[in-house]
Amino acid sequence: MTNDIDARLRKIFGQLFPVDPTALVDSDRRGELQGWDSLGHLDLVTALENEFQLSIEADRALEIETFGEAKQVLAQLLGNA
Repeated sequence: MTNDIDARLRKIFGQLFPVDPTALVDSDRRGELQGWDSLGHLDLVTALENEFQLSIEADRALEIETFGEAKQVLAQLLGNA
């Protein structure tokens, strides 16, 4: 399931930000990745909620500072961690 999360997350990042989704690494960080600013973060959280059919609480959303942390939070919320 983790590979599925990774693939779906890469697709979302590729749709929201001007980045090659295959080139993303876990350390890619909010504020450093073009377009991943505060507004981009809101768009990301909304896209994650829609794609994975879940609700992300504000405190969990704030934990997502890197691509890798996005995968970790999703895995935890989906019971795959």
